[in-house]
Amino acid sequence: MRLGAIDCAQDENVATCRNYEIMGYPSLKFFPPMASGKDLGELRESMGKDIGLMMADMTKYIDKLSANASFSAFWKKSAWPDFSVM
Repeated sequence: MRLGAIDCAQDENVATCRNYEIMGYPSLKFFPPMASGKDLGELRESMGKDIGLMMADMTKYIDKLSANASFSAFWKKSAWPDFSVM
């Protein structure tokens, strides 16, 4: 799983945060393999700020994707969106 962080309080990030409907802190969104730039992601289920809760939500999302046969071919590193260029 790749992780990326963005500070929506910085002026240069406001448009990106608006485009991906990030409305609060902390917001953690999950994107499936091969997600397009138009995919808004899936907002995590719990809103607790505890690291353990965030890790549990990440694990739950990965488990959900891995149970979906249509994603089984995309479990390569290169299949995940490259947020470093955004």
